[in-house]
Amino acid sequence: MNIVYVTLTRKEFQGKSGCLQCILSISHIWSLLMELPNSFLLLNAQRVTRRTCYKIIFSYIFSISFQACMWLMLLIDIYIMILLPIWYMKAKTTVYVILMVLPPTIYGTITMLGGFLYMDDEVILFCNPPIG
Repeated sequence: MNIVYVTLTRKEFQGKSGCLQCILSISHIWSLLMELPNSFLLLNAQRVTRRTCYKIIFSYIFSISFQACMWLMLLIDIYIMILLPIWYMKAKTTVYVILMVLPPTIYGTITMLGGFLYMDDEVILFCNPPIG
């Protein structure tokens, strides 16, 4: 939350890398919040079907898939910053950030939709990503 706050309130942190890190932090906050339904079901020993589970955690699946790809995009950001410094400085921040967030969004969406395709009505012990 500190990264999000600092990025939103301090102009010097609102560059390309700062925006990418802020987006990654927001995604991480979301995935942590989405652990709460899993915890509730686990603590109450409630068994659910895979279909019900996935309907509860599909945004969590998107978020963790998005984050995995976003880490790669942060590394590519550093790579571009080092190898193409003049182009990096001239690139518009908004366009650059959108282009860097596009691959993680596509990957997260494909992963999430893949989960919807493989849902069934089997009763599962825990509602977590590997089992759900």
